[in-house]
Amino acid sequence: MILLIACQPTKDQSSENETIDLATESFSFTPKVKYAKHFSLHKYGDVKAMIVKNPWDEGDTLVSYALNPKGSQEPALGWAEFKIPVPIDEVVATSSPHVGFISLINELERITGVADDRYIFDSYIYDKISTGQIAQVGSL
Repeated sequence: MILLIACQPTKDQSSENETIDLATESFSFTPKVKYAKHFSLHKYGDVKAMIVKNPWDEGDTLVSYALNPKGSQEPALGWAEFKIPVPIDEVVATSSPHVGFISLINELERITGVADDRYIFDSYIYDKISTGQIAQVGSL
């Protein structure tokens, strides 16, 4: 659920680029990154960017995301593969562990679809599937 990005900013972006202090800028809680590597977080004005680097080739970017506040102009970050308006209102859990992760951040009501219900063991989600409030979108 947390999006990560890794790429070099272009020259016009570097003056506005700052590394985000995870504890104060990004979250309402203090995250503890114990094992994760090969990613960086940046801030471009109101836009937060996450970059995931290739662990076998640090110069290579695997994926990049730009999170911009809803209602604001879409960021002109040409390198960002995915530009995502936040907060996110709806999510489809494409794997049963996603339900657990979403539960940890108390956002189960945002789930509108699941890939396969046979591995879902959360009673809230299972009830919503049974009443048709959460769609089954099939296995990916």
